[in-house]
Amino acid sequence: MPSYTPGPWRLGKNPQWIIVGRDSILQTHSMVCGEDIAEANAAFIVRACNSFADLLAALESLKHNNEDCWCDCAIDNPMMHGKHSAACIQARAAIAKARGES
Repeated sequence: MPSYTPGPWRLGKNPQWIIVGRDSILQTHSMVCGEDIAEANAAFIVRACNSFADLLAALESLKHNNEDCWCDCAIDNPMMHGKHSAACIQARAAIAKARGES
């Protein structure tokens, strides 16, 4: 899989809203959605790209003992063995989605 353009990314305009990375420019289109929505979409993409690595690292750092788990089943608790909490299941799904594994 090709690598993406490293950040930080920023918002620009030329004459439409553009997203500028180190080595690339992505142009947004406002023909259908309108100028305000095109600007909001571009700004959202910039924020998401610039915070992606930090958010993923923060979520992964919350795992118990470097296990692939965020709930009590990772701790020596016979009653919880193999039973993941809803938050743990959600965290696993979010990480898989961020890595392109789902």
